[in-house]
Order: sequence, then C-alpha cells, then structure tokens
Amino acid sequence: MSDADIITEYCKEYQLSRYTQNIPHPYKKKNAVWFINHCAEEWKAKKAYIYMITHDGKLVGTIGLNMQNEGVAEIGYWVGIPHWGKGYATEATKLMIKEGFNKLKLHKIYATHHPKNSASGRVMKKAGMKYEGTLREHIKAKGKYWDLAYWSTLRREYRR
Repeated sequence: MSDADIITEYCKEYQLSRYTQNIPHPYKKKNAVWFINHCAEEWKAKKAYIYMITHDGKLVGTIGLNMQNEGVAEIGYWVGIPHWGKGYATEATKLMIKEGFNKLKLHKIYATHHPKNSASGRVMKKAGMKYEGTLREHIKAKGKYWDLAYWSTLRREYRR
C-alpha cells in the first residue's frame, strides 16, 4: 500500500490511460488501492504475477503475466509518463518473457495494444515478439469497440 500514492500520481494522467483497457480515467487513490489488493489476490490464486518496475528503488510502472489457457499468458504493463522512452518497459518485458518460459514453463506469451499506441508495439517488437495481426473491434473499452494489435512469442522461438 505504500505505493498507492505514486501509482495514483502516474495513472491519473489521461495521456497514460487513454489507450489502456484497464486504467480508468479519472484515476483516484481508491483505484490504486483496489489494484494493489487485486494484484495480491491474483498472485495468491496463481492467476497473475504482477511486478513493480523500479529504477533506483522507486516505482516507475508495473508489469505482469495474466494466466489464460493452460500454458498461455498475456503480458501487460504501464510506465509513468516521466519515465517514458527510457527502455524500462522493454527491459521489463524481456524479463517477464524469460520468467514465463523458464520458470512458469509457458508455451505462449502474447500481448495486445491499441493500434494508436505505437510505442507499445515497439516495446513488443524489441522484446522479440512477433506481430500476428489486428483483432478488429475485439473489446469494448471506455464506451467504444477497439481494434487490438496482437503480438506473441512461443517457447520454441524464445532465445535465452
């Protein structure tokens, strides 16, 4: 809970939340408290593994693997605006892929992003994921149907 204030500070920025499915706007401290509790519950149930992304011991964002079908997980992340463009998301994504394949013995890891969030696509590409295509009007988020760019990597493609 000690990170609730900084999570709130980062996530309240519309520019961060506008192309994310799960970060509401406006973002309040109660949203951060719910997120922290939810992460703990999901971890305990082995449904998701959410980690802090840190620099010099301070939170700059979060990243996680959300377990889907057996052997398949979705990776998701966010980084606070002051830390954009510094490689934190790419480094964290590479580490999560390594964790997913080496420790969790996953078969496939995938990620999606709003097509207008090209920075997220660059992170996925730099992390070694392959673009598979666009899922047309695949989810309803923030009152509209969104296309999603879909990226993935398979265990057999992973280079340790």
